[in-house]
Amino acid sequence: MQFTFPTLDAVFKNLQNRQSSLNLKNTNSHIMWWNPKSDILPTQFCLDSSLHGLKYWCQPQRHILERLLWLFFVVVAAITAFVFISNFWGQYFGNPIVTTFTPMQTTISEIPFPAVTICNVNNVQKYKAEQILSYEMNIIRCIFC
Repeated sequence: MQFTFPTLDAVFKNLQNRQSSLNLKNTNSHIMWWNPKSDILPTQFCLDSSLHGLKYWCQPQRHILERLLWLFFVVVAAITAFVFISNFWGQYFGNPIVTTFTPMQTTISEIPFPAVTICNVNNVQKYKAEQILSYEMNIIRCIFC
């Protein structure tokens, strides 16, 4: 027995038949909807903004409770950010960084040299590099001979 996938048209027809057989109608007339005018600048800003939560305030066909919930989340996030920023701002200006220099003569040998590590991540193979170098040297010899 071989299985074949149904086409999209057949799937949509099946769904439409099921919906019509269940007699499903749009029963959302009792829900409070708010359709903002999209030509107003703040509404357009909210719809096109990439700030999370702003676009949900002005999207058409959103329930008023959903809008209020998003408003609450955005306001709480803004207040939390303000509290953290003001706290860090106060700490930054409360503890200033002071840099002082003490003039003292020292010799170079007394200055500690930082540790240096050389990692060879070069993928050049030594014998191939020597072959290329000898080949080029032969060419140079032929040119000047």
